[in-house]
Amino acid sequence: MKRIIVSIVVILACLCRTTAQEQPLRELPGSKHLPDKAAALIKLAEEYRKKPGELDSDLSKAADYARQALHLAEQTDDETTKAQAHSSLILTLGEHKRFNEAYRLLPYLDKHPRIQAEATCVLGWNMAYLENERTGELDTARLLAQQTLALAFKLKDDHYEDEAQRLIARNLLKRKDLVGAKAHVKNLLPSKQGAFFIDIAECYVPELTKGNNLDSALANLERAVYLSAASDSYRDELRAMIRITDISYFYPNDARFDNVLAKMENVYKRKKYPHLHYVYSRLRQLHSVRGNKNMQLYYAEEAVKSALKSNETYLTGQLFIDLGTAYRGIGEHEKSLEAHQKALQYFPATEVTYQYIVYEGWIFALRKLKRYQEALDIIQQVERKSPPAKQLDKIIRDRVYLNVYRDMGEYAKAEPYGKRLPTHYTTDSQEHLVATTNLAQLYVEWGQYAKAKPLLDHVYSFPLPPAVDVRGHFHYLMFKTDSALGHYASAIQHLVMNKEVDDSVLTASKMRQVQEYKVKYETEKKDHELLMQQQDILELRQLALLHQKNLDSINLCLLIEESAQKQTQAQASEAAANLRLAQQSVDLLKKDTELKQARLNQANILTNATISAIVLLLLILALIINSYFSKQRKNREISQKNEKLEHLVKEKEWLLQEVHHRVKNNLQTVVSLLESQSGYLSNEALRAITESRNRVYAMSLIHQKLYRATHVSSINMASYLPELIEHLRSSFTSNHIQFDVQVSPVEVDVSQAIPLGLILNETITNSLKYAFPNRRSNNQIKVWLQHLSSGDVELLIADNGVGMPSGGGNKGLGLKLITGLSGEIDGTLTISGNNGMCVQLRFKPTLALQLQQRSAMAEHVL
Repeated sequence: MKRIIVSIVVILACLCRTTAQEQPLRELPGSKHLPDKAAALIKLAEEYRKKPGELDSDLSKAADYARQALHLAEQTDDETTKAQAHSSLILTLGEHKRFNEAYRLLPYLDKHPRIQAEATCVLGWNMAYLENERTGELDTARLLAQQTLALAFKLKDDHYEDEAQRLIARNLLKRKDLVGAKAHVKNLLPSKQGAFFIDIAECYVPELTKGNNLDSALANLERAVYLSAASDSYRDELRAMIRITDISYFYPNDARFDNVLAKMENVYKRKKYPHLHYVYSRLRQLHSVRGNKNMQLYYAEEAVKSALKSNETYLTGQLFIDLGTAYRGIGEHEKSLEAHQKALQYFPATEVTYQYIVYEGWIFALRKLKRYQEALDIIQQVERKSPPAKQLDKIIRDRVYLNVYRDMGEYAKAEPYGKRLPTHYTTDSQEHLVATTNLAQLYVEWGQYAKAKPLLDHVYSFPLPPAVDVRGHFHYLMFKTDSALGHYASAIQHLVMNKEVDDSVLTASKMRQVQEYKVKYETEKKDHELLMQQQDILELRQLALLHQKNLDSINLCLLIEESAQKQTQAQASEAAANLRLAQQSVDLLKKDTELKQARLNQANILTNATISAIVLLLLILALIINSYFSKQRKNREISQKNEKLEHLVKEKEWLLQEVHHRVKNNLQTVVSLLESQSGYLSNEALRAITESRNRVYAMSLIHQKLYRATHVSSINMASYLPELIEHLRSSFTSNHIQFDVQVSPVEVDVSQAIPLGLILNETITNSLKYAFPNRRSNNQIKVWLQHLSSGDVELLIADNGVGMPSGGGNKGLGLKLITGLSGEIDGTLTISGNNGMCVQLRFKPTLALQLQQRSAMAEHVL
């Protein structure tokens, strides 16, 4: 039924095209050449066969024209025209699902293998897309695919060979033979394999609603995307991605879709595939269903940026529409309007449906900007220029008028369009339910809640769509309707559902409404109970009054009896007995009244307890708020103290840098004085001055590093030691000595850096002076500094010189300095003199300990 309706709309839209189709028919009488007449009839038959909508009447006309062409072709010797006429008739019968008739005509094409290959291929695909095929139809479809494959081998045509292999694979999929289908796909070109894996994924779709085979479906679609992208099969590439987001509609919050699409994004970027906007568009759709506005906007913008680098006009226009929708979701209606205006540039005026789609988003932005008259002028202008012919055009037209008039408050004008909108869809379809919700919204805003209620109840009887915006809006409409009609319990339930679906829709005022309606509902419940109790008390009072009247009557009787007491003693006794009975009745009535009063007092106590509980809750809330603000105040005080401490730390670091700078200058002055003095000395005194100058330079270099460094508390030995070694090398004639320097980036405290520098100075100076009396080619001094696995740091200074003289001991000043400095940093010193001098020092760096102490001091201050 739906297919027939669509076909009727297409016929109305193609009236101009029909005139062009009949042009070959008007040319027939003037043509005397039979092949030309047959060719014209074949052309006309193909026009009707390929006409959009595939109406039975069009296919019947196509078959008639094909038979006429065949009749004329048989009167000539033109075998090609005969074959073309047979092919047109075969394809038309295939479109008409008259497969047996079409199959019987195939032998007439045996002499024309290329025409026959096309006919068998198209006929095979017509059978491949049948639903619920019988075994015989599957066998026929496989036979057609095999015939196409044989013809393709004969013609050496790769296109028909790939089509035949795909047909065979799809036929095997229909038979649930996945292994056999994959075996045939291996013979396909990569450009055709993507479509096959889409076919595999389609086989899993019926089970997806039950929660089965989701991983298998995603894996095959992902493989289809990569194969299609690598072979530039952009149609299959886009089709596979659309299927991924179609499936995500059933599982909007499943992280597997994020993983698949994120992986695709990385692959596309890495391999520089041109259609990255396909991935971004799918990610935008996924976040749209989830209601994640910011991510929806981000991917919409990225998709447009990528699409502008391509030449896909229609898709770029569609992406601009998506961008406008994303801007609309965050309330940027000016930008939404601009995006829809840009989208319009990518669609020609002949594409009426696209024009309506773009203008709907355009008008939505104008509505939100309260430019209602401009919105009305646009839709009326579009309707005059391009009257809606297709069903979708009419739907958009009615929806736009409904929304604009509703926003303007002209509900009576909007009502006809709202009533007509659901009639465009199949009853109880998802679109029909959305249209019904739109009509209900009109009645809610109009204040006609009694009309809105049955519409909303009807929609609520079906599963709501997973999109959070739609579900949240629906529950809000139900809340408004139920609250207006006095159904407070249901109203509260729907408002809570609205909160759960979309927190951004629920404002603070709505939360207050929840509490108000809860209180109102509970209050009315209590009032009703009190009213019932008051009615009971009233009834008791009336009953007591009735008994009092009875008592009065008895008293009157007693008086009468007393006046007649003298007449008879028997009557007096009877009157006394009646009096006692009446008194008992009064006592009973008094007790009953006291019992009712006690119940009333109990109800009052319960009411007072409820009020007291509410007051107590308010007090607790006030205490919580006071505690919150007190905590905020303390946090601000702590922040201020932290800022002061940070300022003090910065001042301290600056002062330390200044101190190190001045110390370095003073030590440099000492070095300069020693250098000046050395000009007047010689021999031992000169060497002593040089050694002292080097020691002072070692300490000066540390202070130079400190005042230039960002952190004034530590020295990076990887930059300090090489510079010190280079200075010592330049101080002596050491061109015949090689240095092997391997220093790890070790940070040490100043208290350790100075002893280490002096130890290195003394050791290297000793090696340069005494280790190499002979100028050999392999003289070497090795300096290593590295971290050990135990957390210690090891300094190794070794040379391959003559070593220490036997019995030398520690008599020299340099060795005494080395020993003393090692103890100063609590290091373990090992000196050996065999096969060269070797000084090995292990120590624990104190920088980390100092940092911990400083941190503890800072926390103590806080």
